[in-house]
Amino acid sequence: MVKRDPKGQFSLLDHNVHDFGWPDGLAYRNGYLYTTLGQWNRTPDLNNNHDLRQRPFLVIRTATE
Repeated sequence: MVKRDPKGQFSLLDHNVHDFGWPDGLAYRNGYLYTTLGQWNRTPDLNNNHDLRQRPFLVIRTATE
């Protein structure tokens, strides 16, 4: 995940530390980005009818400052 500042410059926030897989929801509050890590790429429809999703389903928090 990257952050873009008001000048248009990008900086790295986080990189595959949590095996993101398919981040699908974002929320920001008090200097943190919260990301839900859906496992849509592991659903039966995309894997020959095999459900590859694994618990726990995660929400991660990443500092943005």
